[in-house]
Amino acid sequence: MGPNPALSRNARPYLIPNQITESRMIHLYRSNRLEKLCSALSEVIRQPAGSPIVPETIVVQSRGMEDWLAMELSRRAGISANVNYPFPHTLIEQAYGAIEGVDSEDRWLGQGQLLWRLLETINREIAKPEFKTVREYLETDEQGTRSYQLAKNIAGLFDNYSHFRPRMVLDWDNNPGSGWQASLWHSIISASGSAHPAIIAGRIESALKSGKLNLEELPQRVSLFGIPSLSPLYLDIFGMLSNHIDVHLFLLSPCREYWADIVDLVRRKKIAREQEETAEGFSTDDLHIDIGNRLLSSLGRIGREFQFLLEDEESVQYEESGPDLFIEPELETVLSTLNSDILNLRNRGRKAEDEPSLPVNSEDDSVRIHSCHSPMREVEVLRDQLLDLFEKNESLEPRDVLVMLPSLATYAPYIDAVFGSRDKNRGVLPYAISDVRAADETPVVEAFLGVLELASSRATTEDVMGVLQSESIRSRFELSSTNIETLEKWVIESGIRWGIDAEHRKELGQPAFENNSWRFGLDRMLLGIALPTGDQDLWQGRLPCEMIEGSPALLLGKLSGYCEALFDIYRELRQEHTSSEWRAVLLSITSELCSLEGDYAQQHQVVRRAIDKICGQAEAAGFEETIGLDIIRSLFNDELGRHKTSPGRMGTGITFCAMVPMRSIPFRVVCLMGMNDRDYPKPGRALDFDLTRSQPRAGDRSLREEDRYCFLEAILSAREKMVITYCGQSIRDNKKLPPSVVVSELLDALSEGFDRSGNDASLDEKERREQWIVHHPLQPFSPRYFAPGHAELFSYSDGYFEGARALHQEPVEQEPFFAAPLEKRSDEDKVLSLDALLRFFQSPCKAFLQNRLNILLLRQGGEVDHREPIDLNFLERYQVGNTMLSQLMEDRPLDEISAFFSASGLVPPGAPGACLVSELADELEPVVAELRKIRAEKELDALRIDLPIGRFRLQGTLANIYPQALLRYGYQRFREDRLLRLWVEHLVLCASAAAGYPGSSKMACRKPRGPGMEIHRFTEVGEAKPLLAELLELYEIGQNEPLLLFPRTSGAYLQQLKKAGDDSDESASIALQRARRVWEEKSGDVEPERETNVFSLLFRDADPLAVDYPEKFGFQGKENCFGTLVGKIFTPLLDHLGEGE
Repeated sequence: MGPNPALSRNARPYLIPNQITESRMIHLYRSNRLEKLCSALSEVIRQPAGSPIVPETIVVQSRGMEDWLAMELSRRAGISANVNYPFPHTLIEQAYGAIEGVDSEDRWLGQGQLLWRLLETINREIAKPEFKTVREYLETDEQGTRSYQLAKNIAGLFDNYSHFRPRMVLDWDNNPGSGWQASLWHSIISASGSAHPAIIAGRIESALKSGKLNLEELPQRVSLFGIPSLSPLYLDIFGMLSNHIDVHLFLLSPCREYWADIVDLVRRKKIAREQEETAEGFSTDDLHIDIGNRLLSSLGRIGREFQFLLEDEESVQYEESGPDLFIEPELETVLSTLNSDILNLRNRGRKAEDEPSLPVNSEDDSVRIHSCHSPMREVEVLRDQLLDLFEKNESLEPRDVLVMLPSLATYAPYIDAVFGSRDKNRGVLPYAISDVRAADETPVVEAFLGVLELASSRATTEDVMGVLQSESIRSRFELSSTNIETLEKWVIESGIRWGIDAEHRKELGQPAFENNSWRFGLDRMLLGIALPTGDQDLWQGRLPCEMIEGSPALLLGKLSGYCEALFDIYRELRQEHTSSEWRAVLLSITSELCSLEGDYAQQHQVVRRAIDKICGQAEAAGFEETIGLDIIRSLFNDELGRHKTSPGRMGTGITFCAMVPMRSIPFRVVCLMGMNDRDYPKPGRALDFDLTRSQPRAGDRSLREEDRYCFLEAILSAREKMVITYCGQSIRDNKKLPPSVVVSELLDALSEGFDRSGNDASLDEKERREQWIVHHPLQPFSPRYFAPGHAELFSYSDGYFEGARALHQEPVEQEPFFAAPLEKRSDEDKVLSLDALLRFFQSPCKAFLQNRLNILLLRQGGEVDHREPIDLNFLERYQVGNTMLSQLMEDRPLDEISAFFSASGLVPPGAPGACLVSELADELEPVVAELRKIRAEKELDALRIDLPIGRFRLQGTLANIYPQALLRYGYQRFREDRLLRLWVEHLVLCASAAAGYPGSSKMACRKPRGPGMEIHRFTEVGEAKPLLAELLELYEIGQNEPLLLFPRTSGAYLQQLKKAGDDSDESASIALQRARRVWEEKSGDVEPERETNVFSLLFRDADPLAVDYPEKFGFQGKENCFGTLVGKIFTPLLDHLGEGE
C-alpha cells in the first residue's frame, strides 16, 4: 500500500519543530472569576465584527455553559440574540469545509465508522504475523463480542492518537512499520485517504497560506469561552486561524502567577529519587522545584499543562488583552482564603517556608464536610443543611444552589424521595435533576433497550412481564397497572415459567419440551376461555385453565397479542443480520410494541435517530458481514446511554447534575454529594496497548486528571459556601471509610492552613483533620440532632423530632391490640349457619378479627421460581397430591393421571414427573383402598340441618356422607384445627339423629411428619346436643372477645396430659410448659404459634397462656381460659376419637 494520497497535498508534515513561518496571535483573557470573563466578552462582542446580521460565534464545551453565558450576556446587555455556541470540533470542521476542493465526504471517519472498518479489517488481516497477540486474544471469541470490544477500544485510541500524537500517525501514513496498530491504521486510514485530524490541520495551514480557504465561510470573530484546556492540535489550529480572523480566548485560570512549572509533592519526590540514584551527594534541597500552592499543584495538572502549551512559542503566540481581570475574593472566610491562596500561589502550613496558619471564626461554615452512613442519609443531611442556609440568609434562593454528584444515577431516586416528598412536616424545596440517562426517563427508549436485553434471556415470566410494565407498551395494548397484576397472576397459575416454546428451548441447548413455556400457558388460558370450566379432561393433550368468561377474555386477548408480537421480534433479534437488515428489525421493536400517541411520538424519534446513526455508520463503512445480538445490544446501550435529559434552564430551583469536567459555572452555594473513595475520581486506567503510555506529553488526556481539575473548578465556582458529603461510616458496623482522595487533599489543606480550635498546634494530624468533618448518626431521628451540645447536628423535620423525643421517654410496654371485650351485638341473628360455626372453631381468633373488627389478614405469596418444577415445595406437593387423591377416588388409571399432570405443568417434565406421580400414587394407594370401601356404597343425600340448640338455631348442610361414615379427605398434613372442624361436623351429624345416616365420621390426611397417610375416626356420640350447646356458648363468647384456643399449642397440652394419665396440678403444670414451648419456640422449619399473623396482632407481647390473662383484660367469659378451654373442647373429642389407621 502506498502513502496516504491526502498527505501529498500537504506542503509539509504537520507539527515539525522550527518550521512555523507565520506569527500567530490569540487575544487572551485570564481571570479567576467567570463573571469577569463574561464582562470582558460582553465588551468584545458589543461591536459586531462584520455585518450585524452575521451571528456571533462563541465556542463552549458544554451546554450548561451555553445556558449560563446566554443569561449573563442578556443581563449585561439587556438582550442576547443571534449567537452561535458551537463546540471546538464543530468550528474546526467548518474551517476545513471552507477549503476549496474539499469533498463533503472527505472527513475524519469518527469512532462510529472507524469501529466497523476495524471489525472488518481485523477479521481479514488477523492471520498476519504482526497480529499474533490479537489472534491469541480472539481465539475463543465465538460470538464476536471480543472482536467488537477490541475494535471499540482501538477506535477510541486511534481518535486519541490523531489528536494527541499527530506526528506518529503521519509517520504511519507513509510507513506502517511492523506493529499491528500501525498496520491497522495504514490499512484503514492511510490507504483510504481519510482526512484524519492531523492531515486536516496540515490542509488548513496550507490553504491559509495559499489563500484557498474561503474566509467568508468562517465567522470574522471567534471567542473561546470557559474552556479549561484544548489539545495541542486544536490549539495550533486556532493559532493558525488567529492570523486571519479574530480569536479571543477567555480562560478561567485559578492563579494569576506563572504556575506552569510547579509540581505536586508526588512528582517532586519522584524526581528526587531519580536524582539520588544518579548523582552522588545529592540533597533534596538542591532541587529548585516549586510546589507553590499544594491544592493547585495536586489538582491543577490539566490547567497547568494548558498554560505550558500556551507559553510554547513554537506552537502558538498570544497577547494578553485588556486590564487585569483577576480579583481577590471579597469575603474573609475559609473558602475565600483557599481561593485567595490559590490565586496568589501561596501555601499555608506549619513549615518555615509556608504562610502561617490562620485562625478560624467559630461562625465560619463556608466549607463543611459531612460523613454519613448511606446515600439516603447524605441527601437527608444535605436537605437540612440547605434549609439552614436559607433560614440564615434570606437573600439566598434555591436557584443559587448547585449540587454535583459523581454517581447521579445512584442518588437520583433518593433525591426524589427526600426533596420530592410532600409530607406535611417537610418544607418544599424546588429542584431539578439533569443529566439523567434518557433510558431512565423515556419510556420508549426504556422499552427498546428492555426488549434487546430480553432477547438475550430465557424469556422468563419476570423478563416478559417486566417489559410489559413499560408505560409506552402498556399504552399500546391499553393495559392498566391493575390489568398487569391480574395478568401476572394468570401467567403464574397457568404454569408459565420460561421459554417461548419447545423449539426455543432446543435453541438454548435444553430438551425440546413445551411444558411451562409461554406457548404452553397461553394455550391453556385460551382453552379455559373457549371450553366449559371445571372440566379436568384434556383437549388434544392440553389442559384448560379455569378462567372467568366475559371481560377477562378481552384482557387475555391483549396479553396474547403482546406475546405474539414480542416473540416474533425476539426470534428475529436472536438471528445474525447485516446492518441494513438490522435496521428493519430494530425499527419493528418500537413500531410493533410501543404507543405512538402523545409524547411517545417524539420519543420514537430518539430511537429512530440512534438506529439510523448506528446502521448508517456500518453501511457507510461498507461493513457487509452479519452482526450478532450481543454487539447490537452493546452499541445501543452505549449510544442511548449517552443521551441525557436536558440540563434545563438554570433559575428554576436547586440544580442537581452530574459532576463532569467543564462545568465551572459560579453559584453562591456549591454542594458535592457522593464524594466516596471508590467513586471519584474515576480510575482512568489506560489500555495495555495504548502507545501514549510509554511517552506521556503535556496536554495528553487523562480522565482521572480531568476529574481532579473538575474538583478544583468546583472550589473556584463556590462563591459563599461549599458543602461536601460522602459515605464515611459503614452502615453495617460504623467502621470509618475514607472519602475521595481529592476530599482528603482538601482536608490536608484545611488542617494545615487553618487553626480551627485555636490550639491546633497541640493536636496531631488526624485530630486536626477530624475537626473539619461532621460525623452524622445512622438514623435521622437520633436524639443528637435535637439535644444541646451538638451545634453541628440539627434537623428541620418535625417527624424526626417526634421520633427522637420518643426515644428519650421512659420505655413503656406496648399497648395490647385487644384491651377489653367488645359490646354485644344488638342485631345478632339467632339463626347460625353451620359454615360460620365451622369457620369459627377452625380459627376462633381469626374469625373474631374478621367478624367483629373487619380485619382480613392475607397470606403473602412466596417468590415465584422462574424454572420449571423440579423439586416441589410443600405447597406444590400438596396441590399435586390433593388433585391426585381426587382422581384416584374417581378410579382414573395411572396413565391418564400422569398425562393430566404433565399437561398441568405442576410436575417436572418427562421421566422425573412420571416418577413423582408414581411415587405419590404408591403413597396414596393404601388410604385410597380404605376410602373406596366406604365409597363403595351409594353416597347418601346431603343432610339438611335445622337444629334448635339453646338460643341459636343451627342451619346448614352436611354432604359427602356414606352409609359407613361422614367422609373428609385430602393430601394436607394432619393439624389440630382440621380435626376440630371434623369434630364439630360429627357432633352436628350425631345431634341430627337422622334415620339411615351413620354415627361415625372419618378424615384421611397425611401424617404430621414424614411420608404416608393416616385415617382419623370419630365414634358415635350419644349426648351430642349438650356438647354442641357448650360449643355454641363458646361461639357466643368469641364474638365479643378472642377465644383463647390455639390449635397446635392445645394439641401439645393434651398430648402431655394424656401421656401423664392424670389431671393433677403437677401434670397440668408440665403440660403447660410443653404447650408454652410450642407457643414460643421454633421447631425445625415450623415457626412458634404465637408468631402466626393473627396471634401476633391480637396478643403482641402479652401471654394468653397465663392463668391471670382473662382477668387482667376483663374477659367476661368465665370459661375463656386456655387450660379450661382445652379441657372443655378437646376432652370429649379425644374420648370419641378412635385409634389411628
